[in-house]
Amino acid sequence: MTTAYLPSGFEQIAAQADEVRERVATSVRDVDAGAVPTSEILRDLGRRELLDLGVDSIDSPVAVSARIGGSASLIALLAEECMSSAFSLWAHRMVLDYFARGERTPLNEATVALLRTGDAIGSTAMASGLKALAGIEPLGVTGRLDGDELVVDGLIRWASNLVDGAVVVIPVLLDDERRIITWFRVGDPGVRVGYVDGLLALNATASASVVLEGVRIPRDAVLSWDFAETARAFRPTFLALQSSFCVGIARRSLEESAATVERSGNEGLRDRFDLVRREVEEVTERWRRLTDDLAAAPLVEFVRLRLDASLAAGEATRLEAALAGGRGYVASSGTARRFREAAFLPVQSPSEGQLRWELASLTS
Repeated sequence: MTTAYLPSGFEQIAAQADEVRERVATSVRDVDAGAVPTSEILRDLGRRELLDLGVDSIDSPVAVSARIGGSASLIALLAEECMSSAFSLWAHRMVLDYFARGERTPLNEATVALLRTGDAIGSTAMASGLKALAGIEPLGVTGRLDGDELVVDGLIRWASNLVDGAVVVIPVLLDDERRIITWFRVGDPGVRVGYVDGLLALNATASASVVLEGVRIPRDAVLSWDFAETARAFRPTFLALQSSFCVGIARRSLEESAATVERSGNEGLRDRFDLVRREVEEVTERWRRLTDDLAAAPLVEFVRLRLDASLAAGEATRLEAALAGGRGYVASSGTARRFREAAFLPVQSPSEGQLRWELASLTS
């Protein structure tokens, strides 16, 4: 791993980086096959006290500035070995971000303590809320206050880390038009999870759609009574940490390509290798700079980074496959796995189409 690629927070994981890498690398085939859930990786990171890096630097619900370099480095490191594990860590880390910005009720405080250690797994289900904020579609979950509870109905089209007891953070449109952030647990009455199997990758991430029917959520589980204000604050973190797993898989594919580009028969791909290398290095340097100081750039730069990082990852994995030849066509190979993992990036929310639309709207 080239030190020029690392955010300033790498020192937070440096002492355990090799052990974490080995732990993830030794389990990646079982994770890819869906035999080992990524929640096991999260719990291991919790035992190492690596799940909540930088969370305590969030000092208000609307603070953009936060120290995410350690988490960014860790997510990228995991993605070099296993995109599924990196993706699950991103989702869990974002849930910790929401709680750090949230209302300080006894219920919320007790729950975030479990999330910090990995004794509870976090699932972010913010896609419909962020689309609603951008004006793309309405919120998919509605609710009403009923005494000391919220009664919530609706559909979450996609979320991950939906293991039993997982803490799922959602935006809700109340009947008085307020948009709020709250959470429930997988297994609560009225929560029906439809797990998805047979994915190209990420089968171990407990991904699913969720139907909510009359789910009763304690009022004390509300994290924010103003979704829009809180979302504007966490979006740079959201996009920067998503970019981290894009950067991780891109630079691993680039490293694999560097080892084969000089092989006989690959001469015609040298120019393409040089082009992809420049793209990955440029995106990685931008990622390093933006994760070092979230408040130093406008939102449009984080949207652009997320789009460019996912495109660079796709290019890097395709190049690796082209250079690897027949051995990369074996389904169990690292080359084939990274190719499949990167295929997820254009459709993950925000999708490539949404990112391009938002980028155009922010720059017009």
